[in-house]
Amino acid sequence: MTEVFVYFATNLNINPLINYIMITKVLSNGFMQKVLIILVVMLGSLETQAQKISNIETTRNWYHIYDDSGKKINSVSTTIGELKGYSADFYIMQHDVWIHTYSPTGKKLHTFTDSSVGRILSVTGDSFTSQKGAWIHTWNKDGKKISTRPAR
Repeated sequence: MTEVFVYFATNLNINPLINYIMITKVLSNGFMQKVLIILVVMLGSLETQAQKISNIETTRNWYHIYDDSGKKINSVSTTIGELKGYSADFYIMQHDVWIHTYSPTGKKLHTFTDSSVGRILSVTGDSFTSQKGAWIHTWNKDGKKISTRPAR
C-alpha cells in the first residue's frame, strides 16, 4: 500500500512541496523518507526546467503561454507590452521605449532600450537578432551582445 501511494504521490503533476507533505504522512522510515524527499525535489525541479514555449496565444487582455503538450505555462497581461517574438526558451515584449526578455514562466530576464537594440528581426533558441541602422546585432536572452555585422 505504501509503495502504491508513494508512486501515485510522486507522479502527480503538483507542487513538490505537496508531494513532500503527502509522502511524509505515509512513511515513517527516516532514511527512506529522506531519499524520497530528495527524489521528489529533483523531479520537481526537472519538470520546471523542462518548460518550453510552443505557442503564445493573444487575446484582448492576455498573452497565454503554452508548452508543447498544450499545457498553459503562464498568462501575462497585455499591459506589459507588445509581443515582438518568442522561441522555446524566452519571449520578447516591447513597452514604449523598453524591450524586455522573459522566461517561459514570466520572470523578467533583461531590459533594453529600443535605442540600444533597434528593431527586432527574429527570435530563436537562446538569442534574438535586431537591426539598428546599418548594423545587425545578435543578443542572448540575458542581454549580452553576441555579434554585430553590417546589414545588406
